[in-house]
Amino acid sequence: MKLHNDLFFDNLKSSIEKVKEIPFSVDSNGKIGAADSCCVSILAYNKKGYRTMDVSEDALGKGMSGQVYIKRYGDGKPKEIQFVTNGKVVNTLLATPTKGGNYGTAQIYDEAGKLISFYDDVKVNRYGKIIFMKSFKPDSTLQQTIVNNYQEQIWVGDSIRTAAVEKCLQGLSRWMKSCILQRSCKPS
Repeated sequence: MKLHNDLFFDNLKSSIEKVKEIPFSVDSNGKIGAADSCCVSILAYNKKGYRTMDVSEDALGKGMSGQVYIKRYGDGKPKEIQFVTNGKVVNTLLATPTKGGNYGTAQIYDEAGKLISFYDDVKVNRYGKIIFMKSFKPDSTLQQTIVNNYQEQIWVGDSIRTAAVEKCLQGLSRWMKSCILQRSCKPS
């Protein structure tokens, strides 16, 4: 598996340091109108083409919630991701690779440094993008299962199942099985 840089995934060529994305409104004829006053997205990349910053600003240039800053290992895998709101780090993700250099576990800490969850059972596609992982509470109770869907290297969606939903789906699955066997689906 080759780990591609973020420029590849963002379909960008050359050495790009920063991308500023400004959404515009479009009328029913496809004519571009005024810039959307909501938000501007700014992505920054390091010399190897890996994303180091993903922030949003309002139309006046003021940072919005959900600022993300990323430190990387030499091979490009995330080492530390800081989630910032109003200039304050609210969560930090620390990733630890396996001895073989694959994705290992990642712990998420709150602003006080207290562990709030961790990820494990990480699986990647041939491009090095995470396609499956499980999130656990600090006591190792399953919190959620995350599945990312890709067409080649392009992300096309995801699904996140919480432990409660998993339990519900198992029950629904049993109900559907009985419906199929009985050729009738009447809620119990």
